[in-house]
Amino acid sequence: MYSTDNINVKLSKSKGLNGNREDSIRLRQFTNWLKANNIKYSFVYWPVWDTTYPAAINMRTEDALLFKLVHNL
Repeated sequence: MYSTDNINVKLSKSKGLNGNREDSIRLRQFTNWLKANNIKYSFVYWPVWDTTYPAAINMRTEDALLFKLVHNL
């Protein structure tokens, strides 16, 4: 059986008048936390041509578990 060591953590978009601003602030907080804890990550865009906001963050499974617990995802 084929299994990978990485997992995608899905990100949700905010709705409302300040949705884009709130999303960019939250994404910056996520990336700052990931950099502070020395976790390797990459953004997943879906569909591929829509690069305005990532659909998920790809990281190792153990790091993703900690990330979800800290950020209540």
